[in-house]
Amino acid sequence: MKKSILLIPKFKNIEFIESIRKKYDPLYNKVPPHITLVFPFETNIENNIIIKHIESSLKHFQIVHFSLDGFSYFKNGYVFWNVIEGRDALVKMNKQLYSGILAPFKRTTIQYNPHITIANCSASTQLHQIKNDLENTSIYEICTDFSIIFEEIQSNGDSKVIKSFKL
Repeated sequence: MKKSILLIPKFKNIEFIESIRKKYDPLYNKVPPHITLVFPFETNIENNIIIKHIESSLKHFQIVHFSLDGFSYFKNGYVFWNVIEGRDALVKMNKQLYSGILAPFKRTTIQYNPHITIANCSASTQLHQIKNDLENTSIYEICTDFSIIFEEIQSNGDSKVIKSFKL
């Protein structure tokens, strides 16, 4: 079973982002808007050992807030809502979480870029449509309340929270 570690922000004005996700993100009803800290991986490591690793890794961090602003569009159909302020702290957190027992699962082919995926379009026409939907839209959000979750991804794609953490 796949597992991952996510940061789940609490937003003041989430309705617009959720309306976009509902139209364009197949994970809309599986997992809330999130920043992936550790991408899905498969392992036989016991959950309690991973939890201890997460707790040990997170004790070094005191993120007060981060902000999201602007969108990035990719040819593969993904659309990201970009982390602006607090980005460096999230990159460091990602690096710390991928140390020790999770080091073998680190993706080395792409550079970590903190973001919230708001769309995964299956066709270029959808990507064009979402660009139109977001045109002239500026959504700036400062997040000061969030949790970090360790999840198992069920066979149907649903997220099952194993443990939630606060900084």
